[in-house]
Amino acid sequence: MNRRIFLKTSVLGAAMTNLASQTSSDHKTAKLKRLGVQLYTVRSEMTISVENTLMTVANIGYKEVEFAGYFNKTAHEIKALLKKNKLSAPAVHIPHTAVEKGDLTKEIETAQIIGHQYLILPWIPSENLKLSDWKRWADRLNVAGEKCKNAGLRFAYHNHDFEFKPIDNFIPYDLLLNNTQPDLVGFELDLFWITKAEKDPLLYFKKHPGRFPACHVKDMDDKGNMVAVGKGNINFAQLFKQARLAGLKHFFVEHDSPPDPFSNIGDSAQYLKNLVF
Repeated sequence: MNRRIFLKTSVLGAAMTNLASQTSSDHKTAKLKRLGVQLYTVRSEMTISVENTLMTVANIGYKEVEFAGYFNKTAHEIKALLKKNKLSAPAVHIPHTAVEKGDLTKEIETAQIIGHQYLILPWIPSENLKLSDWKRWADRLNVAGEKCKNAGLRFAYHNHDFEFKPIDNFIPYDLLLNNTQPDLVGFELDLFWITKAEKDPLLYFKKHPGRFPACHVKDMDDKGNMVAVGKGNINFAQLFKQARLAGLKHFFVEHDSPPDPFSNIGDSAQYLKNLVF
């Protein structure tokens, strides 16, 4: 099935800080201004050398990185490496156990040293979850969001596809959106997984404007396989046109298991650098 997503309306007002301004007075166009990458994509390289991996990421043209572990480096070491490679790290994925226990002390302290703006919960253990369990998790997200807000940070949740499978006629992802406070909890929308679940990101942007400060940019082919950005059928240009409505500020390229990580993020970066919307 061709899963290309088409936009029916265009809402592109004044350019956001992360989008380039229009190139002509009568036809507005934009490009992504700062490319980001989720370092989980290159985790095999990070285990070999964090230094060389960050240098390569920067050389490819990425300006932002999202961490998923620090690979035995201290917060001060990570901060120095980011500065050396002229990178920023606006977000980090944190263990679900920290949110479950309600103790983010370590994660907040590390984030403040490195300069993260967002602590993001990458997943919830989903096996045998009942609707009451999802409501309990919504409460935990609110608690985590309040702790982050008090520390000058933001909190967000990253989805897969299982959050869109109905339980007792309720969609867990909708439950999380509807039962968390917008000023405390944002959502990092994974564009591959929501498409895999056969849901339309644009509908979520319209129904929950401003709730999505970040997204994972990953593509899907006709067979439902994850591929480098630009090699599949997701229409990113049409989605990114709604960045202002969605609240999108950070765009992180990701692939869960690329055969060649650097080639994958290189191809993805090349496509996104040339993408006009």
